Amino acid sequence: MDINIQGDKVIINGNINKTFVKAKLLAANPIDRMSNYAGSGLPFPCSDIAFDNTPNIHHINTPSFTATFSYPNSFYMPNGIDKVPPTIYLIVDDEIYETKVLKDPLPLKTLTYRQYESREKFHSYKHHNLPIANQYDVMIAYKDMKTKQNIS
Repeated sequence: MDINIQGDKVIINGNINKTFVKAKLLAANPIDRMSNYAGSGLPFPCSDIAFDNTPNIHHINTPSFTATFSYPNSFYMPNGIDKVPPTIYLIVDDEIYETKVLKDPLPLKTLTYRQYESREKFHSYKHHNLPIANQYDVMIAYKDMKTKQNIS
């Protein structure tokens, strides 16, 4: 499968190199965009909700295929801890034939709290580690620090 991302659309091209009876492309529902920040972009709590009535499904009848999906959201495994990033699944004859993991556009959005010490670490850590620069460079460094250090 070849993946091309254009904005919030994912264009998928590929070929199935074996004979099959039925095949489909599948991905989770798109990211929920709400008017409030706290509820917008949260991962789905389970796969049942992530795939319920998803518009990101394409049935394949020929070996070569092309489909356009909305960018899928992430979801949690049944243990409620492990988060599955946005993924495109190629299912051939009811078995997962190929997967493509996409970049998680909202890695800090979780349904649970990150480590307890992360809040305390963040408030003292940021003052000593952000550069003295223009606001744009500080904002980029701030984002990178939050992502790489896993702090709030």
